[in-house]
Amino acid sequence: MTVIKIRLCEGDRLEYGCDEELSLDVESLKDLRADEHSKIDEAIGTSMALFIPMMESPGPTLAVAHVARLAAWLALRSAGIDIEWAKFQPRLMRAAITREGDDEPRPPVGGPSGDSSETPPPKLSSTPSSHSSASKRTSRR
Repeated sequence: MTVIKIRLCEGDRLEYGCDEELSLDVESLKDLRADEHSKIDEAIGTSMALFIPMMESPGPTLAVAHVARLAAWLALRSAGIDIEWAKFQPRLMRAAITREGDDEPRPPVGGPSGDSSETPPPKLSSTPSSHSSASKRTSRR
């Protein structure tokens, strides 16, 4: 069973009226009746079934914008919040979307979940590089 945990930024939570954390049981999508499945397919303009393997598979597939947006939208629907697909425009770079049981939860790419425009500085490695200078690199054409 794959459960996806979603934390939209504060601005999106206020806009869409949702809790701080949403969850989506991907396995439950396979139990939808045909009419509900068809409504979702029609709303998103393609088959939801195409995205289920990406939601279930380990790795960075949740970083793909279409997969992340669909997972967040379906989680909202599961929570009883019905937003038109075309009007659902979350700030994905400010959202934290992970699979339950992932070894390390990954923070949102754009910084901490919230509306701050500040992003933390990149962490620099404390070990010296094996290359003494970037200017020594040559490009092959």
